[in-house]
Parts: sequence; structure tokens; C-alpha cells
Amino acid sequence: MMFDIAAQRDQLKVQMTVANNNSIQAKNQIEEMRSQNLKLQNELTEKDLISKKELQATSEALQEKKTSLAIAIKEKEKLEEKVKELTYNLETLEHKIESYRNKYVDDITSAVPQTHGSGNLSEVSEEMKNLVTVLQDTKELLQNLKMSPSRGDAGDNSYASHNIIQGNSQQGILAVVQ
Repeated sequence: MMFDIAAQRDQLKVQMTVANNNSIQAKNQIEEMRSQNLKLQNELTEKDLISKKELQATSEALQEKKTSLAIAIKEKEKLEEKVKELTYNLETLEHKIESYRNKYVDDITSAVPQTHGSGNLSEVSEEMKNLVTVLQDTKELLQNLKMSPSRGDAGDNSYASHNIIQGNSQQGILAVVQ
């Protein structure tokens, strides 16, 4: 019986040793899992920070593009207003020239004797040609403005050129009146 008890004791010691080894292996596996968990959490945190930075950079770029688009739309609207203004000025100038042309044709017809007086008529005719040339130049300027790409500085220069041409045509009209 003693022999049985000693054998059972030895068998229990072996089982305890195996259980202790299993316990140590389980603890080691738990520590390894904790280590992997921490590593994965660190990677996740790092990727989260990178994603947030990329999202912020993308948001900033989007905001810049949105601002640029708003500026471009405002510039386009300004250019459209300038085109409308130039069109209105051109139409007004055309009407003025047409009315002056009609007035001067009537004045010339009544002032020039029917016997082919040529001196005064040729001067007025030359002034009318000048007015027509100015009108054609103004039309070309407006067409060029409509066809040119939308740029803020081109619109400003074209507008200034239009005012110069308009000033020249007004001087031409005044010269004809005198």
C-alpha cells in the first residue's frame, strides 16, 4: 500500500509539474498576446493619426480650391458685367453715329447746292468714313473681348482700350459737328 501511495504521489508530482508547465505556457501565451495587442494598438493609433493628418490636408486643399473657384466665379461675373457694359456702350455709340449720320446727310443735302458742289461734301464724307472706321474698331474690340479667355487683367485693359476708342469716336463726332 505504501508502494501504491508513493506511486500515486510520484504520479501526482508529475501531473503537478505538467500542470505548472501548462500554466507557465499559458502565462507566456497571455503575455505574448498582450504584447501583440499593444503593438496592434500602437499601429492603429499611428494609422489613425496619419489618416487624420491626410484628412486635414485634403480638407485644406479642398477649401483652397473652393476659395479659388469662388474667386474665379466672381471674376467671371465681373467680366460678364464689363461685356454687358461694353455692349451697351457700343449700341449707344452705334445709335449716336447713326443719328449723326442721318443728321449730317440731311444737313449736307440741304446745304449743298444741287450743282455738284464738292469741297464741303468731301470733308463731311471723310469725317463720316472716320466715324464708321471708329465704329468698326469698337465692334472688333468687343468681339475680341468676347472671344478672349477670362482673365481679370485682360478685361481691365480691354475696358480701358474701349474707353480710349470711345473717347476718340466722341472727338471725331465733335469734329464733324464743328
